[in-house]
Amino acid sequence: MTARAIVPHTMKSTIPALHLTSLQMLAALARLDGEALPARTLSAWAHVGIVEPSVRFERKRGRYSPRLYNLGDLARLRVVVKLRRAGVSLGQVRSILVYLAAELRDVLKPKTRAALVFDGRRAYVTRPGEAAVDVPSGQLRLDLGKCVVGNLDAARAVLRESVA
Repeated sequence: MTARAIVPHTMKSTIPALHLTSLQMLAALARLDGEALPARTLSAWAHVGIVEPSVRFERKRGRYSPRLYNLGDLARLRVVVKLRRAGVSLGQVRSILVYLAAELRDVLKPKTRAALVFDGRRAYVTRPGEAAVDVPSGQLRLDLGKCVVGNLDAARAVLRESVA
């Protein structure tokens, strides 16, 4: 019996649907950002809900049900890695991701010009043309567009390499 992927109806977007395995996600991350993330870290983050795979299977979880991620998950992974490398705690990363998911669904889309600013306690999203948020110097500013740029090309390259 073959497994059929179930994609939630809330995931409709203009981004082509590409599904990456955990190893392909890590290869795409390495290709895009030069970050070598252990597979166990990605697995742990999936287990605690930091970077969960968006593609679900009808059958039970298990060793032979691979985790499949989409391009939005790759963008989310890139945000998490950049925040963690900047010294943001995992609890704060989780809060930031909840804020981004609940309030700002459009910030991790192609051609976004939004930036995430983190002052150590709170996260803010700024966009060109909006009132600037006064954040003390020395705080983290992450251009969210840089977490999206190149994802499609890297995913396609990783998929081509895994087939060859």
